Amino acid sequence: MTMKKPQIVPAIPSVLRWLWVVVVAAACSGNAKAPSPAAPVPPRPAPDATAPVLKLGVIVTQRGSLGQYSEAVLDGIRIAAAQHDSTRAHRVELLIRDDSGRVARSAAMMRELEAAGAVAIIGPMYDDGVTAALDARVAPDLLLIAPAYTEVLRKPNAWALNREDSAGAVLLGRHAAASGMRVGILHGRSPAVGRDVAAFVAAYTAGGGAAPTVVPFNAGTTTFAAQIRRLRDARVQMLFLPLTPREIQQVLPQFGYYGLNLVQILGGEAWTSEAMRRALPAVLLEGAVAATVLPRASDDVAWEPFEAAYQQTYKRSLPSPIPALGYDAARLVLDAAPRGRVNARDVSRAFVRTTSVKGATGVMHIRPGAVSRTPFLVRFRDGAWVRVASPGAP
Repeated sequence: MTMKKPQIVPAIPSVLRWLWVVVVAAACSGNAKAPSPAAPVPPRPAPDATAPVLKLGVIVTQRGSLGQYSEAVLDGIRIAAAQHDSTRAHRVELLIRDDSGRVARSAAMMRELEAAGAVAIIGPMYDDGVTAALDARVAPDLLLIAPAYTEVLRKPNAWALNREDSAGAVLLGRHAAASGMRVGILHGRSPAVGRDVAAFVAAYTAGGGAAPTVVPFNAGTTTFAAQIRRLRDARVQMLFLPLTPREIQQVLPQFGYYGLNLVQILGGEAWTSEAMRRALPAVLLEGAVAATVLPRASDDVAWEPFEAAYQQTYKRSLPSPIPALGYDAARLVLDAAPRGRVNARDVSRAFVRTTSVKGATGVMHIRPGAVSRTPFLVRFRDGAWVRVASPGAP
């Protein structure tokens, strides 16, 4: 249930690479499928009628290009609400509002939900809507979690759930330093990749590594003869490749052709997707090490329990990680809410005391203005990515 790439970019201008890598990788491999219609919402079991009501506001865009993503996020929120109902701590009442993707309506929906007694808000689904909603908020105690927002939010009691950082690159840099190998870096020129490269180099050299051979390339490059030969001549033994899915498929088969053999590959989140595993011969990936915040088969994260809950609830396979983002947004709020009757101040004060949560999208940590996730190292072995020991997460 993935979208073709041209539809993704206009829908959410800035999306976090780790979450959307499955969608983009499928599009790049030519295997993308049009989204299927949303399944009917199953009825929730009746909660304990004696439990106090907790009103959770949700602002989504249920029309246009953002509609399918909003529905996917709502799927996850509904599962979290049903699970919380079963604890008998509260009866969760979801107050869902559609802002139609318009800034003025995002602001109006925030005011409406605040007046209705919502103790926290999830949404809106686009950046300008988040800004408008926060500007319209009257009480700064009302907590807002923005599921798709990728930058640190500077307003009080507001958190971006989808913030991109370079923690994985730091972890890989430490791993490279511990190896004692000569290291090279091949990367495209972009601000985000540049931050990852700088973070990797800083961690690698701080761990005792010599200055690596850094070889950038321009966007649109398809033949990498000069770059690969430069790395070959530097006799690199380990190669950090912070590449997009399309770049991975273009570069990797060219290494052997241009004489760069038997190097240890290090990669980021894009390397670990199921679509990428299907798109590349296993022999090209064998032995590669990657940093990911979502080692799906590991007990360190709650991906598999969430996947099982999704299948049980909706009677279909989980199409992408996007519903897990809605699930974790709701889980963060509901798990933080004290038992009994609560208001917005109670929830926001408890929320900031949260240390870490094992979520469906990774191990989450509450930071000022954003939620971060712990990266893990995985190695491709015998056709699958498996957890490996690491020199410590940043």
